Amino acid sequence: MAIGVYGQWIYVNPTKSVIIVKTSADPDFMAKGYELKHVEFFRAVADGI
Repeated sequence: MAIGVYGQWIYVNPTKSVIIVKTSADPDFMAKGYELKHVEFFRAVADGI
């Protein structure tokens, strides 16, 4: 996983053969829980495939 400034993400789940790339400019990237919310979402997507 890689996290960039302003909300860019690369999430890799080799077990599920899933790569998620999120490119954005989110002004709330410093909000409390921001990273956890995204990781939970990416895991849910990977689990749903």
